[in-house]
Amino acid sequence: MRTSIVRLVACLFFILFISSSNLLFAQVKTYAVITDINTQKQLKLEYAVTKKVTAGTLFETTYLISDKNGFPYKAVVITNDTKGKKINISARELLSGKEELSYPYKYDEYTGLIVNELYDTVTVLNKPYNYLYLVSFADTKKEDVDLHCLSDLENYTIVFSSISDEKMKQNKDYLKQLAEYLKLLSVQEEKRKEEEELMKKVDSLVALKVKIALESESIPKSKPTNESTAVKVEENKPTTVSFSNFTPSTNAVKVISEIQKFYERYRQDSTVCYSFKYAILNDVRASNPTLLKNNNNEIYYSISSTMNGNSVSNSKAWILNKDHEYFGGVNQKIKEGKGVQLFKNGSFFIGNFTSDYLLSGFAFLKAPLEGEYFGDFVNFKKTGLGEFKDVTGDVKLGIFKNAELVSGYIKRELFPGNYKYLQVENSELIGEDNQNGEFVFKTLADIKAKLK
Repeated sequence: MRTSIVRLVACLFFILFISSSNLLFAQVKTYAVITDINTQKQLKLEYAVTKKVTAGTLFETTYLISDKNGFPYKAVVITNDTKGKKINISARELLSGKEELSYPYKYDEYTGLIVNELYDTVTVLNKPYNYLYLVSFADTKKEDVDLHCLSDLENYTIVFSSISDEKMKQNKDYLKQLAEYLKLLSVQEEKRKEEEELMKKVDSLVALKVKIALESESIPKSKPTNESTAVKVEENKPTTVSFSNFTPSTNAVKVISEIQKFYERYRQDSTVCYSFKYAILNDVRASNPTLLKNNNNEIYYSISSTMNGNSVSNSKAWILNKDHEYFGGVNQKIKEGKGVQLFKNGSFFIGNFTSDYLLSGFAFLKAPLEGEYFGDFVNFKKTGLGEFKDVTGDVKLGIFKNAELVSGYIKRELFPGNYKYLQVENSELIGEDNQNGEFVFKTLADIKAKLK
């Protein structure tokens, strides 16, 4: 009897062990694909995700990657400060404790649900992912944020997960709602301007009637005159500022100096980079002209540079794909050195490329829900002298840092042909400064006219 009971208990424990083992092995493991940028070798390693929220405003997600033996290898952390609308992405090698990279990113209420280092409103994705970082918000609250890929430009690229079709649709629907909202704001602003202008005209008429009444009261009735009193009413004219005997402010002089330096640098660098384009295309015409008629396919055409009669690795190339074309320095088919990158929507990069990306130089960026920017571009951000026209029509001109106007002027149209100018200093809006603002924008227009 005892033997039977022991066997029964043993069988039950065995069944429970098998069941728990099946449950254990049925769990889905998550893997990150790490690609060595130099050798293109790939490593598939398991990772775990933990999330925590601090003070209700700081959302943190940690990706703990284990090596092939199961030991902690690398930690990638993405934090979202919803109060300051700031995201930071960092990666740390756990054995040495060394922080390998840190990418800050600032967003706003018009940012989409999917963003990378170039665009706040991503609608199309490159595959395979070749971004510095690619992140997505869980929903329109923009609190919980997921990291999909990360690269340090020199050593590795990590892909944690792909963005689903459902997330892409959610993002496009959200961007559509944003566009409709911005359109509504624009209509409301136009109505506000019209009402403001109407009230100005009403006030002018009232003031005119008061003036006429006062003048009629002041004319002595005992001394009539045959001369009729004519009152001239001037129409609204565009605001103009006289610059005679005008001394610009220190801030205006600083901005104008940076504008002059910028356009001199841009003239020199663009001349060099576009010379690569003309040289390469001339070589194509001479050696393989059929390529010029084959623009629907991807093209990689290189011309080796020479030094003391020997070819060197850093050659010049023409790279064409569905998104852009590039003319300039390459190293092992990767953009490296000076070059110009031209995008299908009219945007462009000019300057120094490293590991396939523009590290420093000049950018002209067109984003339908953000606006147009032309100016210095450093470390994937609007940094340096720049001119930015946003979707509301405001034009920001001056010195930017991490996409924010630090010092300069804002040109705002009140009604057609009539503007006011606002001064910005130390990232703070100081107030109206129409004379200095108009002087700075006029100087910019004069410099542009000389370049044509």
